[in-house]
Formats: sequence, C-alpha cells, structure tokens
Amino acid sequence: TNWTSRIFFASIGFAVPAAELFTGEALGYGALLTVIAICSKVVTGIYEWDSKWSVGWAMVGRGELGLVMAEEAYRTGLTDKLTFASTVWALLIATLVSPLVFRVVVTRAEKDGEGGGKAPGEGGGGGTGESTLTLTATG
Repeated sequence: TNWTSRIFFASIGFAVPAAELFTGEALGYGALLTVIAICSKVVTGIYEWDSKWSVGWAMVGRGELGLVMAEEAYRTGLTDKLTFASTVWALLIATLVSPLVFRVVVTRAEKDGEGGGKAPGEGGGGGTGESTLTLTATG
C-alpha cells in the first residue's frame, strides 16, 4: 500500500548517514557497485534469449530487499558507514535508472516484434513478430 511504502523508505532514509553519503569515496564506490549490480542483473536475461533485454532490465529494479538488508547490516554493526553509504547509492541509482531503461527496452521490443512473450521452450520467437511482449510495471 501507499502509506506503508512511505514508512519503509522513511525508515531507511533516517538510517542513512547523510554526511558519509556525499563523500567522494562513497560516491566512487557507489558508482562501481552500481555498474556491478546492473551488469550482473542484466546478464540474467540470457536464460530467456528471445527477450533477454526485457528480462534483464526487469531484474535491475529490485532494490527494496537490498535496502532492508543493508540497513540491518549497518544497524547491527556488520558494516561501516562507508559500506552502507556506497550500498545505498548503488541500490538507489539502479532502482531509479531501471524503469527508464526498461521502458525503452520494452517499447523497442514491441516495435520490433521481439520478445515473444512465450514461456521458455515454447519455440517461435527469434524476432519473427509472431506475438507481442506484455509487461507491466507496478509501483
């Protein structure tokens, strides 16, 4: 629901050490972790070759659980401020960029007739335009 998501993000926001978040070191590590996170999630699309980009970019925007785990690790002393700040940057950037790129990928797949929307092993696909890709974003 809408009000619970506000409470969730507010609780994470209050836990972020703001002074550490905007240091050059946190930004640098955060950028590096962002690239690693995005690339590793986009790669998962290879298992559904006909719609690899759609599947891969759909996976990128899943950062809520990561925020919970990062906050819990910081709160219990498993990570320091720098690690927490870098992780927050990586999750935040990946979560914000993902819907924008995902929309472009899905629009392009629909235009090109790719993606198929078929389950793995059903055959077809290959960009033949036989079916359409139907994906919806929730938020």
